Amino acid sequence: TLKKFLTALCTTAFLIPSHAFSTEKLKLIGDQNIITGEKFKETEIGGLSGLTYDREKNKILAISDDRSRVNDARFYEFDLKLDEKTFKITPTEVVILKNKEGKPFPRMAVDFEGITLFNGSVIISSEGWINHEPPFDPELFVFNRDGTYKSNLEIPEKFLANKGQENKKGVRDNLAFEGLTSTSDGKTIWVGTEGALNQDDKVSTPNNTSMLRLIQYKDLKPVKEVAYLLDKV
Repeated sequence: TLKKFLTALCTTAFLIPSHAFSTEKLKLIGDQNIITGEKFKETEIGGLSGLTYDREKNKILAISDDRSRVNDARFYEFDLKLDEKTFKITPTEVVILKNKEGKPFPRMAVDFEGITLFNGSVIISSEGWINHEPPFDPELFVFNRDGTYKSNLEIPEKFLANKGQENKKGVRDNLAFEGLTSTSDGKTIWVGTEGALNQDDKVSTPNNTSMLRLIQYKDLKPVKEVAYLLDKV
């Protein structure tokens, strides 16, 4: 059934006219490098992974994925200067993230990758640490803007590691929840795995494609999944 669905999905994609994806010509406005080891408020600005834009405050939020090895788990806020000729970001704040106990996350307990804003809250995805014994499962955290913990979102069972069982299922180590975004209507979140689940497919290689999954959340509840065929790498 899954193969039939993927075949139909791919066949349908080829029927979409090319002009449906037309866009204005892209132009490079500028870029900015942050040197390795650069400090801000006694933390190292490094391992920046997911980004999201706060339209109300005109700030870029960037999550660090250093797993609390260099400094406590955190995200940064950057002032944004952008016009047709200029692009510049300036760090203005670092927000330390707190767990359920109100403390910084222990070293290596989370691997934050994606970040998005949702109705005033900050949602952040963690890939976990599947090869740890016992495994740390992937998670979706909801934080207040000041980094204090609010809740966890429900993760469909098929994405979780089967602890102590022979047949592997769930996400692979370091190939879990990577992509994360929210829609402009403030009702929907999408999160995507970086690689195939153990029970779904092999990982992408130069010789084979691979199937990964996207989860749609509405009102912070998982409601739908979409299979996505990843190209060869």
